[in-house]
Amino acid sequence: MLIRAHAILAAALAATVPMTAGAQGTQLAELSIPVPAAELPAAPTAAALAGDALPDPSAAAIVASVLAMAPDGSWADLSIAALVQNNGGDFVSAGGLQAVLLTATDGRSLAQVDFAMLPAGGAVRLPAVLRVRADDAALPDLVLQVAYDADIRLDANAANDDCRMTNNVVRMTAAELRAAAFGA
Repeated sequence: MLIRAHAILAAALAATVPMTAGAQGTQLAELSIPVPAAELPAAPTAAALAGDALPDPSAAAIVASVLAMAPDGSWADLSIAALVQNNGGDFVSAGGLQAVLLTATDGRSLAQVDFAMLPAGGAVRLPAVLRVRADDAALPDLVLQVAYDADIRLDANAANDDCRMTNNVVRMTAAELRAAAFGA
């Protein structure tokens, strides 16, 4: 799975992560960021999915952990893992109509992945790396969102109609981001 990364992230990762350049811009070739399983929500059980035939891709979690820190504690590089999980039936659609977005409220796009199929109980994971400074009084919130083309419900395909649009956004506040980086 290729993830389009913001130019700032691409520059920060260039020394450590294989990159490819393509028509869509700089892309991460592969990035695996370990996230403790206890911090991510469990996949829905088969019993929970049995009565829910309509798809329900939902923003489940944003988890941040320290990758590196300046010796003087002035900055930290955070590993960000964002998870979207399908809590309903199989999601089947044409490509380009839906995407998972990880953004910062200061306008930066941290990661994006388009998806066309997401089986019941399946998940989409977005990794990102973010440098935060201890003296930054205005850290952004991070926002994970499942986004759809405006016309997706008009195609007569129930398999790509999200049955719960109210669970498509999760936010990590600036205070939570600072606590993950500096423990404060």
